[in-house]
Amino acid sequence: MFGVVDSIFNNQVSGWISVGERAECRLEVVFDGQAFPGVIGAKREDFVGFKDCYSFTALLPKPINLSDVADGKLKSFCINDKQRVELEIWSCILDAANLERMPPGNLTQIVKFLSSEKRLELISGIETPLWRRSVNKKSMCVIAYANGAGAWFPYFYSYYAGLVGAENIFIVAKKAEEFSAYPMGGIISLSGAHFDNEARAQLQSRLSQGLLAYYNWTLICDVDEIVIPHPSSGMTFEQMLAVQSDDVVLSRGFDVLQEDDDPPFDFAKSIQSQRRWGVANSSLCKPHLARVPTRWGPGFHQTDNPPSFAPPGSGFLTLHLKWACTEVRAAVARLVQSTTYADQHTAEYSNNSVAMERHHVLQGGWALQRVAVDGPEMQAFEQQCLESAEYIGQIGIWFFPHEFDTRLVDLRI
Repeated sequence: MFGVVDSIFNNQVSGWISVGERAECRLEVVFDGQAFPGVIGAKREDFVGFKDCYSFTALLPKPINLSDVADGKLKSFCINDKQRVELEIWSCILDAANLERMPPGNLTQIVKFLSSEKRLELISGIETPLWRRSVNKKSMCVIAYANGAGAWFPYFYSYYAGLVGAENIFIVAKKAEEFSAYPMGGIISLSGAHFDNEARAQLQSRLSQGLLAYYNWTLICDVDEIVIPHPSSGMTFEQMLAVQSDDVVLSRGFDVLQEDDDPPFDFAKSIQSQRRWGVANSSLCKPHLARVPTRWGPGFHQTDNPPSFAPPGSGFLTLHLKWACTEVRAAVARLVQSTTYADQHTAEYSNNSVAMERHHVLQGGWALQRVAVDGPEMQAFEQQCLESAEYIGQIGIWFFPHEFDTRLVDLRI
């Protein structure tokens, strides 16, 4: 005779026992020195390798605290004429009981020291995966923070509305009224709020999680980031999504450059038809796409998922338009300079960034080598990024050091 307590909920104790003859046994639960009878139920046909297994349940007059279990105040017995056998308590319940006894704050600290894989396992177990069970979901929505309706926003809107439909675009903005000319799925207005990188990451991470009830994928990006399927693949965006094996997809990121003889950017044309060259940038290798609840870090450069690139010639590229047009860049500078920031570091970085007229590579005086987007040089750069990736346990986020390559990458095939 033996058995296991595998569930404790409120005032109910349940589990299973393996006995020769059910009629000859009875079940008893002792809690805090008092004995209570249990009820032996139906035979468990789902147990392989155990003979004559039966479920049991016992109801106690008051709820059971897990700390009482850790203190040994709960014991269960299977009894017949010859023996009284104490049942085991499932190890997961004992582990939970020990966690329950911890002082406030300790559990939070323990989670910080878990590996990223264990932390993800913990989060997925706590957050019931309703997104996997929903039906009739749309393919993808796009989520972005928009400082204003000018600069790169019209191009962002045109591209993604053509990709997913305007009704599947959701933005977070300081002044919702500026976007009245742009039909969308929704606008969250943060009127009067400072630009806060950490706060917007928290907000948009939760927005992504909520929208997964209605979409298979969410794409989070800035309005100067255009995500495209790898041009070598010959696939459409939807086709590339369909072959992804990762739940969080890391793109290959490039600063798109305007060379001296390039004309002003034409919002009616594709990027690659008017800008050929880019620079690989580890900070733009972003995990834009997710089909499971994901927590992004500030700037959406990292998540709580380990980073990995798709095989060469597949996956997605992020084309960053920050350096793609001096005229639009001037409009971006005006937006940045009129923005109030939550912290001095972000304010200084943003203002210094728009004060630069040319990309670092173009003003660095390097003799620039020109390479293919899926060539061995870029594969080596990607490997370098992955090798430098670091898991920051205190915040539970993977981090890429900021590195840009000094070669010009051909964004056309």
